[in-house]
Amino acid sequence: MTVDFPSSINDVVPSLREKCKSWVEEDPENNDWTDFDGLFASLLPKEGIQEAIERLEVRFQVYLLSTAPWKNHSSLSDKRRWIAQHLPNLPEKRLILSHRKDLNRGRYLIDDRPANGTVTDSSRGISKAFGDYENQEWIHFGCAVCEYGGTPKLNWEEVLEYLDC
Repeated sequence: MTVDFPSSINDVVPSLREKCKSWVEEDPENNDWTDFDGLFASLLPKEGIQEAIERLEVRFQVYLLSTAPWKNHSSLSDKRRWIAQHLPNLPEKRLILSHRKDLNRGRYLIDDRPANGTVTDSSRGISKAFGDYENQEWIHFGCAVCEYGGTPKLNWEEVLEYLDC
């Protein structure tokens, strides 16, 4: 059996990655890698994120909107600790954890995945997507051409240039 990790899992300490892989292989029907306890606390930040947040904060009030896997109870606190460790300059209480990004009323959503309300998903009861409301735009991070829509930007420098930061 192959455990299909996304590329970001390579940013996890190898020993933890191996424990996670073994845990998934024990019960592949019920164990998904995103549900592995402690995983999200160990991810490394993407290159350029600290500087990007600082530059965005000059023009915008930045909030981090993230989805926490429902079956991974530690992911909520892991993500909170991760922000304190890797983004210490982000003002307090700027983290929103939600499975419904479509409920966000911000101007921009910078996201690498078309999930959890970033795009319409009738199979999950999401009939509106982020961007369906006036003056909203999804910046699809990490791609040059995006099959799901959004404004494609490959990296933080492209995002910052696009937003005039």
